[in-house]
Amino acid sequence: PALLGWWLLTSARWRAVRWAIAAGLVVLAVSLAGAGLDAHVRYLGVVRETAAIGARPLSLAGMAVFVGIPAAIANLLPSITLIGGVVATAALRKRPAIAFGATVLAMVFGSPTVSINWFIYLLALLAPVVWPLAKATRSRDGLPPVAVPAVSPLASVPEPPR
Repeated sequence: PALLGWWLLTSARWRAVRWAIAAGLVVLAVSLAGAGLDAHVRYLGVVRETAAIGARPLSLAGMAVFVGIPAAIANLLPSITLIGGVVATAALRKRPAIAFGATVLAMVFGSPTVSINWFIYLLALLAPVVWPLAKATRSRDGLPPVAVPAVSPLASVPEPPR
C-alpha cells in the first residue's frame, strides 16, 4: 500500500493523498486496537527475517531459487523490484496509467512474503483499461478544471446494441 501512496504523490493527486492518509490512520488504529502493538512488531520481524534468510515459494525470490538462481542473488530480487518500481513510478508520473501498472507490479513482486492470494492484486493492472484516469484541464475562461476522460484502449470498441 505504501507504493500506491507513492503513486498518488508522484501523480500529484493531493486530495487522494489526504484521504489515503486519513484512511490509513483509521485502519492503523483499528488494527492496533484489535491485534495490539506486539503483533505488529512481530509481523515486521517476520517480514525482515523472510527477506534476510529465505523467501516464500511464491515470491519473486522463491521463484528464482526454484529455477536455480543462487539464494544470495534471488533474495535481492524483491528489493531490486521495489527500487525499480519506485523509480519507474516517478519517471512515468506524466503517464499515470502506466505508472500505476509499474506500482502494482512492484507491490506484488517486490514483497518477500507473497502468498497465493497476492496474485489477485494483479487484476488491478486492468483498472486503467476499463476505468481510464481522467485528465484535468483548465477552461479558457478561468473556471475550475473539467474532467476529460483519458484515451482508453477500449475507446474504439463500439457499444453492443441494446
